[in-house]
Amino acid sequence: MTEETPASKGFGKGASAGAISRSSGTSDVQADLYSSEGLRTLGLLAGGIAHDFNNALEVIIGFTSLARLRLPPGDPLHEPLKIIEESAKGAAGLARSLLDVSKEKPDDEGPVEAGELVGNVLSIITHTFDRKIRIEDRIGPRLPGIKGSHSRLQQAILNLCINARDAMEQGGTLVIEADLQTIKPGDARLPESGAPGDYVRIAVRDTGKGIPPESVQKIFVPLFTTKGEGGGHGLGLAMVEKMVKDARGFISVSSKPGQGSEFSLYFPAVPGGRRRAMDSRADQATAGRGRVLVVDDEPRILEFLEKGLTRLGYEVITAESGRSACEIYSRISGDINCVLLDLIMPGLSGLETYARLKDINPGVRVILSSGYSSGLIRREASAAGSPEFMEKPFTLEELSQALEKVQRN
Repeated sequence: MTEETPASKGFGKGASAGAISRSSGTSDVQADLYSSEGLRTLGLLAGGIAHDFNNALEVIIGFTSLARLRLPPGDPLHEPLKIIEESAKGAAGLARSLLDVSKEKPDDEGPVEAGELVGNVLSIITHTFDRKIRIEDRIGPRLPGIKGSHSRLQQAILNLCINARDAMEQGGTLVIEADLQTIKPGDARLPESGAPGDYVRIAVRDTGKGIPPESVQKIFVPLFTTKGEGGGHGLGLAMVEKMVKDARGFISVSSKPGQGSEFSLYFPAVPGGRRRAMDSRADQATAGRGRVLVVDDEPRILEFLEKGLTRLGYEVITAESGRSACEIYSRISGDINCVLLDLIMPGLSGLETYARLKDINPGVRVILSSGYSSGLIRREASAAGSPEFMEKPFTLEELSQALEKVQRN
């Protein structure tokens, strides 16, 4: 496995990082800085693309769920429409993973569910890695949680997978494992600062060219790289190391030239894990009554929401901007039961619009939605007092249940 990113040390007691083995003159440092800035820009671009992609998927998923709702039970079109919807949801999961990786700041720390974490990485690499790389996963059942940032931990595992891919230029097998291990006092894997106990181990193993023994001690040193000219800047594994240390974990490395490499990340096990709530009625659309103000700057999304909610029995008023929504609400606030409000809009943002709506009516009922799924967006929505947040893309069934919940409260 070749080196490609910055990270953290954390070998067992018998290993330590060596000195930097390549020069770091001014031109090299500048090149690394330019590369880091380029990666940052690329991350921001990926986040923006994923957001726009989620909006497009919202139109696909929304109109598909509306079409299913209009069909009589037993209609043969139900099955192909359901396949379209599920495929779009899979694409939305990939976009969500890209958004997680592109975040500059980590989410609130855990606990993070290890199976979901590894699953997100598998989704990315399965869709993006060359087919000559065979990908296998071995994820243990009922794993405990990990205390850390979901996006940062995902990025660390993804970096290791990219290095594994690069080490197998002619193809090979990449294996990701996740299991629970008990590390006892005196275990050679445990660093001096580590404590014995239960650890969640996430390992990335490849069948590539391996790392020379003289380089294994140095791979976590910033700016050290085993790749040739233009192949890497020696920052990736240093980053991985830091992300793992920030989660109070450590790394164990095993590699032999010609036989591949294995990087094992160990994280202290904590009770519980972040899981998405499952609603037993997730596939059921709930009819409703009342007037809903829908605010979104995407015309196609507005069209789906207007037609879908009308089908469910609601009276719908639409607004393409926050300013327009405030003008409408100021005139007829007493006749509006709920406001469905997009957070990311040009001009007056969703949160600014929400604040103005509360000035008009402190008791306004609002559902905030966004194609961005970051913890920061959710925290801002919660701090603004919103009781409900919907992550795009969502189905008409999911929206109907959210409306029912908000109007009950």
